[in-house]
Amino acid sequence: MSTLGISSSRIRILIACAALSGCPSAHPSGAPDAGGAAVASCVGSHAPHGLTSSLLANQILSSDYIFRGTVTQVHAQTVPDMLDTTNLAVVHVAVALDARHLDGYPGAPFVDRDVTLDVQGSAFPPVGEDGIFLTTIEEYNGGELEVRQIVRLDPAAVPTFADDLVAIEAAFTADPLYARLASADLVVSGTVTTVTPIDTPCGSEHCPMWATAMIDVDQVLCGTPSMPLSDAFASSNDVAWDQAPKLTVAQTGVFLIHHADRPLPFSLPDGGPAHLTIDPLDVQPSSAWPSLQALYGAP
Repeated sequence: MSTLGISSSRIRILIACAALSGCPSAHPSGAPDAGGAAVASCVGSHAPHGLTSSLLANQILSSDYIFRGTVTQVHAQTVPDMLDTTNLAVVHVAVALDARHLDGYPGAPFVDRDVTLDVQGSAFPPVGEDGIFLTTIEEYNGGELEVRQIVRLDPAAVPTFADDLVAIEAAFTADPLYARLASADLVVSGTVTTVTPIDTPCGSEHCPMWATAMIDVDQVLCGTPSMPLSDAFASSNDVAWDQAPKLTVAQTGVFLIHHADRPLPFSLPDGGPAHLTIDPLDVQPSSAWPSLQALYGAP
């Protein structure tokens, strides 16, 4: 999360979004439910208790608001706008587990309040279901909050999640590079062989200008790379993206490749890549390999 100080590029992106009163965004790529396909973990052997996968790490880092609550209505809303309620539910918040991104919002942290939940492609929660919801802020209007679900966890399956979350976020704050490592789908060293622009719609003057780099892999720290390996990045030098890594042909280094678990700013629906390097820490010099091995706990 940006308040953890782990993602300067994301801070710039979100600041730019706020200045422009919102951004066109893409739906998160991949199934958001906890029962989705497992990915090889980069959390390492020294991960905090409860940090069981890179997927969970990325979902925590991508979240603006994490809370426990109960679904009270489906195909319903609390925000005053006229919305399509096909993917909407109303959730009564019992406990705010992390509401730091809501600082300054009247009514925050919305404990003992109803919020609108956009499930966006995941299975609809039944009325009466208790869950832990990892979400991004979608809208605040008329004193009411709408959030978009990244993942919904079963409290019975993760009974210590509230305490674990405190320790996980503390570890991420203490070592921002570990946060990027733990949340990566794949960490490799190699050489960029080609760079190709991605022709995707944008609809904004702050387009990321996505491009794909093909990487000739030398070593794999964690994850299972497909061959040839492709990695997307924002090639734009716009203020919203100027801190994001720019990959070039013949560039060597260590690449921390992430899954896009939150809507990507200035990308139209389904217009952003699924896997990318977006944070300044996501590209390290080749000389950093031993220190990353140590951080991961590899022999």
